[in-house]
Amino acid sequence: HPPRAAPGARAGAPGVTICPDPPCTPQMVLTDEVAHAKSLFLHLAPDLSEEDFLPKPAYAAADEHRAATADLEHFNAEVQGTMQRERDAVARAAEAVQRRAEMGEVLGRYWADR
Repeated sequence: HPPRAAPGARAGAPGVTICPDPPCTPQMVLTDEVAHAKSLFLHLAPDLSEEDFLPKPAYAAADEHRAATADLEHFNAEVQGTMQRERDAVARAAEAVQRRAEMGEVLGRYWADR
């Protein structure tokens, strides 16, 4: 989307220009500078809301979504792996208990025959 003047701006008057992805955005600003800029933005463009101030570009939101999805998939895979290892451990323990029970029966019959 090309840059556009804020709603209610007069032609040729200084004001706020709105664009979806500013070509030059400061990377580090002080907290009070952001609050001051936001206040000026809302004062100069009263038809806009706080959500219109420094909106996240669509490509950045898409990148964040992809990264979050990848993180969630990795987390789910780890959880599934942990759950499978726990199921395997329980199955091995059950088999060991069964073998011991069978061994006890064999020994019990052995000593009963003596």
